[in-house]
Amino acid sequence: MADVVATISVFSFPRGITNTQRTEEVRGRITLSQGHYPVAGIPLNWNLVPEISSIPLGAQTPSSSGNVQPIDMDIKSVANPPSGIVWLWDNVLGNLHAYITADAASANSGPLIEFGGAAIPQWMFGDNIQFTAVFARE
Repeated sequence: MADVVATISVFSFPRGITNTQRTEEVRGRITLSQGHYPVAGIPLNWNLVPEISSIPLGAQTPSSSGNVQPIDMDIKSVANPPSGIVWLWDNVLGNLHAYITADAASANSGPLIEFGGAAIPQWMFGDNIQFTAVFARE
């Protein structure tokens, strides 16, 4: 089975993009395909999002090459009813991570463990995931 693919979409005006002098704040949704949850988390490919006008990370020059990546990101499930998944963004690799309760006995209190190493279930790839990401402007 292939790895999960995350598709990033930006909300339409006026909710999608806010520009400041130095940063661009992008809000939108992440949709997951069916597949195998990668060990290091689900990669996010921001280069496929045409609405983002940002530069690659500082070590990657010129700006026409390299991978665009946020400098900060908040991500959450907004499903109704709540999915119970805690989504986190890894600012080193730029991957998306899903944390769930360790077992049925701890469903209300934790501890949380990263889901991994298996095909993601329907309740995970059907989650309504929204994000706010901050990018350095060109």
